[in-house]
Amino acid sequence: QQLYRCRSRKKKNFIKKIMKKVSIESKNSAGPVPGLLFNEGQKVGLIVLQEYWGVLPQLELLAEEFAKKGNLTTLIVDLYRGKSTYDANEALHLMTNLDFSGTALDIDGAVEYLKNVSGCQSVAATGFCFGGAMVLAAASISKSLDAAIPFYGVPPMDKFNLENIKCKVQCHFGKLDASKGFSDPEMQDKLEAVLKKGSVNYEFFKYDAGHAFMHHDKNGPNYKAYHEESSTLATKRMLDLCGSLVE
Repeated sequence: QQLYRCRSRKKKNFIKKIMKKVSIESKNSAGPVPGLLFNEGQKVGLIVLQEYWGVLPQLELLAEEFAKKGNLTTLIVDLYRGKSTYDANEALHLMTNLDFSGTALDIDGAVEYLKNVSGCQSVAATGFCFGGAMVLAAASISKSLDAAIPFYGVPPMDKFNLENIKCKVQCHFGKLDASKGFSDPEMQDKLEAVLKKGSVNYEFFKYDAGHAFMHHDKNGPNYKAYHEESSTLATKRMLDLCGSLVE
């Protein structure tokens, strides 16, 4: 199934933005995972992973924005398999009930999908909050991921050996993040120490912002946390890294 978004432009031409619903094979015992594919046919693919709310319109806006600005094929992986919420308690329930190891396999399956089905030469993965943590988790097991770009999230380091990461890593965190034990400054320091110990090829950027500073949808549950200056700079850095992956 394909959904076409058409916008007029000069000289009677049209820009067609295609969002395609896809099914991604996964070694997760839960089976295939659904996804949304944007701007298929580009050399670099970018996996975009949800906050703990699930796949909300905010995430689709970001995936489309990244595809357009970076000339990327972007792929949202629906890690909750169709479930989403605006309620914080329900979101926490959905996240904590996941098998994180299986979820990392879902993401690794998305890397293979972009390379083997969509024909991308290189693939990066980014994510926010829970999705940011899962980017790092997936990077610790994936042999095919070319870059991991987590935003304000760290996975359980007793379950995932982040020293094993072989791809490039670009971290984005807020100096004012108050998510204790997950993405606060103390956890940021622990993450950086692990990456350094493992001789991982990484960059670590910290912004004058709190948690969820990329959440720019005015109708989204985290809009109050949005910090435009930090979001703009982080997006540029991320897209620059993706652009450097082109051979």
